[in-house]
Amino acid sequence: MKRTKLRSLVLELSEGILSSTVDFTLHTLFCSLQLSGGKTARDAWIICQKANKKLEEINYETFKNAFYELKRKGLVKYIEDKEKERARIEITELGQQRLANSIPQYFEKRPWDGKIYLITYDIPESRRTLRNKFRESILKKLSCGMLQASVWITPYSPRALIEAWAMEHGAVGMILISELEKDGSFGEFTVEYLLEEVYKLSEVDSRYKAFINKYEKQTTANQTDLNLDFISCVKADPQLPFELLPPDWASIKAYKIYKKLCSKNIFTFLENAFKKG
Repeated sequence: MKRTKLRSLVLELSEGILSSTVDFTLHTLFCSLQLSGGKTARDAWIICQKANKKLEEINYETFKNAFYELKRKGLVKYIEDKEKERARIEITELGQQRLANSIPQYFEKRPWDGKIYLITYDIPESRRTLRNKFRESILKKLSCGMLQASVWITPYSPRALIEAWAMEHGAVGMILISELEKDGSFGEFTVEYLLEEVYKLSEVDSRYKAFINKYEKQTTANQTDLNLDFISCVKADPQLPFELLPPDWASIKAYKIYKKLCSKNIFTFLENAFKKG
C-alpha cells in the first residue's frame, strides 16, 4: 500500500486523530493489550483485529512493518514472562509518552481568572518560520481561536508563556496582549458571540451528543472504538472554562459515559501516561 494512500486510510480509520501508521498501530495495540496479551507480531495482529474491525482495511504485512517500527523506535518491547514461559509485548515508557502526546487529554478541571485575552502579533514576513512556530507551539497550546489574521482569542492567561517565548526567540515587542471581561465586547460583537463563532461550539456540542446517543444505553463497548470516538470529540473541543459554556454542555455527560464504559486498565494507563507526558 502506498504511503500517501495508507496515511489517508489511517486518518479515516482513526477519525482524523492519528496521522501515521505507527501511531495508529500503537494506539490499537495499547487498547488491545490492556485486555489480552501476545508474544509475536502475529499474536498482536490477531488481538488487534478482534478488538478493532477497522483493521480489516490494513493487511498483516503493513501491520507487521508498523509493529517492528514500534520496536525499532523503542516504543514497545518484549518482556519474558517466566511463569507462563513465554514473552509478552509491553509498551515502554517512551511509548507511553508518545501515546500521551498523540491523544488529546480531557480536562475535568479548568481554572479561569474570569478574563478573555486578545493576542495580536506583527512578526515580519522575513521571519515566517518564527511566526509559524508561534502559531503552532504557543497559540494552539493556549486553546486560542483565530478572530482574523494575526488576531487570536483565548480565555486562558497567555502572559507568562508568551513573554518567556518572546524573550527566548527575540520577538519582544512583536506580540500584544489585551484583556476583555466576560461581559465585554470586541467592536460590535459580544464575547459570547465571538466564542461561538471562533470555536464552533455548537458543532463541538453536537459531536458529544452523538457520542452520548451511541453509547448511553450500552453496558459494554469495543474499547478501541470507544476511545477513538471520545478522543475525536476531545480533539475538536477547545475545552473552554465551564463558566463560559452552556449549563447543559454535553461533554460533561459524555465524559461520565466514557469513564463508565472505558476499561479500568485503559483509563488508569492513560491517566498515568498523561501525567508523564
